[in-house]
Amino acid sequence: MKRRKLITYMTLSLLVGGLTGYSTTNSTESKSKVPSYLSGYEELYAENPRVAAKQWFADAEFGLFIHYGLYS
Repeated sequence: MKRRKLITYMTLSLLVGGLTGYSTTNSTESKSKVPSYLSGYEELYAENPRVAAKQWFADAEFGLFIHYGLYS
C-alpha cells in the first residue's frame, strides 16, 4: 500500500470515528450525555450533535490551518 493511500485511509477513519462522538455504550446513554465543551448548547445537541459542535466551533472563532509541504 502506498503511503498516500495509507494516510488517506487513516485520516478518514479518525474523522469518522472522532466526529460521530458515539461510543460502544447504549445509544440512549450517549445521547443524554452532553460533552463539557458544549455547555450552553444542550438543546441543539439534543436535536443534532454535529450541528451543535459546528456551532460551538464557529462561536469560539477557531480556525483550521492546513500546511502543505514540498512533498505534496
